[in-house]
Amino acid sequence: MEGGMIAARQSFDFNLKKIIGDWTIVAEVSDLFNQSFYRVEGVQPNGKYNNITNFNYPRLMSIGVTYNFGNQKLKKAREMKSANDAVKSRT
Repeated sequence: MEGGMIAARQSFDFNLKKIIGDWTIVAEVSDLFNQSFYRVEGVQPNGKYNNITNFNYPRLMSIGVTYNFGNQKLKKAREMKSANDAVKSRT
């Protein structure tokens, strides 16, 4: 028995990231318009129809906050040094 064909699936995801000093804030929304669902449509050879719609409610929202500990000046100095080395190696 054939069930039918799955219609097109789509979703709209949105991510926003903001860095403020040593803090990083991330907000994410998955499937903002709630369009990611299964729809199976089909017609059997005997003329019967199969119409199935399955909503999983995949719309999710998450917020993350991160703080970076440690001496950031040392890290920046290392990055500058490696960038200078990369430029010097080109000449």
